[in-house]
Amino acid sequence: MRGGTIQGSATGRTIQVLWGAASAGSLRVQGLSVLSCPTDSAFKAVNLRAAGTLTASPNVSICLGGSTTLTASGGQTYTWTGGGQTFTGASITVTPTQTTTYTVQSTDGTCTYSRQVTVTVTATAVANAGSDLATCSGAPVTLGTAALTGYTYQWSPATGLSSATAAQPTLTLSNTTGAAQTFTYTLRATTANGCFATSTVQVVVNPVAVADAGPSRTTCSGVPVTLGTAALASSSYQWSPATGLSSATVAQPVLTPTNTTGAPQTLSYLVTVTTANGCTATSTVQVTVNPAAVADAGSDRAVCSAETTTLGTAPVAGTTYAWSPAAGLSSTTAAQPTFNLPNTGSAPRCTPIPSRPPPLRAARLLAPCG
Repeated sequence: MRGGTIQGSATGRTIQVLWGAASAGSLRVQGLSVLSCPTDSAFKAVNLRAAGTLTASPNVSICLGGSTTLTASGGQTYTWTGGGQTFTGASITVTPTQTTTYTVQSTDGTCTYSRQVTVTVTATAVANAGSDLATCSGAPVTLGTAALTGYTYQWSPATGLSSATAAQPTLTLSNTTGAAQTFTYTLRATTANGCFATSTVQVVVNPVAVADAGPSRTTCSGVPVTLGTAALASSSYQWSPATGLSSATVAQPVLTPTNTTGAPQTLSYLVTVTTANGCTATSTVQVTVNPAAVADAGSDRAVCSAETTTLGTAPVAGTTYAWSPAAGLSSTTAAQPTFNLPNTGSAPRCTPIPSRPPPLRAARLLAPCG
């Protein structure tokens, strides 16, 4: 033996030799008879070449459906095998569907060298931005689906989102136009291995409903007043409570309130407006209902010509009075004016004297006396 070292036994039919530095080496084998006497021998010259410099890409991980380029260097020709395929060339691009080990071989004409590269295929990412949605201006909706373990999330754009990095952010958008607006949001979901997928969702934002119950009103018991404002196209209306309303489902119902107390009463009415897209808005109006006025001109009577009599009844606090005609009255604005009117004719004369506010009650004065 020259240039190497036998590993293990040197008396078997086969031996293993560890060769040293590149140089010329040799082997000599000597046969032995059954009596252990030397027999024929054989000589083998060995040409020791330097170790190959073949290198290949490091092991790599890709996502299912992805591809990667493997590169070898340090050889003269290259043959790649793996996944049931064979390639040639220093660089190859592979798209395995499962984890695969690729072997590259190169030869210098005498020695053949090989290296291996393992391509690990990880599961594809899953992104789900959720179903398309319709909402109303200012009404929040939730996008996406439940978060998956090990995933990170990124939404674009971030406008109106409670968070751009949550799996299920809340979206609140405004629409100040008179028509529906459509917005598109894109979700990018990334696994712990760096695999990613995208998904989009469309959100239709309908205009806000407009509700206007009208200005506060003051009226008298039994006197009708109109609530609300002009109806808007494609909107429905619902008033609450319905008490005293001509209709609870029109934009401008007529309210005829009743107040049988002696003091003003304040009533509150709420209107809910619903658009054709289901958007709603509410508005309230307050109606002050004053008690009905009471007018009493007193009982009919007969007096003599130029005789004085008192008309009406005791005044009611907060009430003003107007008598007509004014002839013979001491005052046209007092609750109880005196009446004195001569009759120069020969027959009684009937004089109806109403007082306001209504209801009216007349006192009939008869003259002359006989």
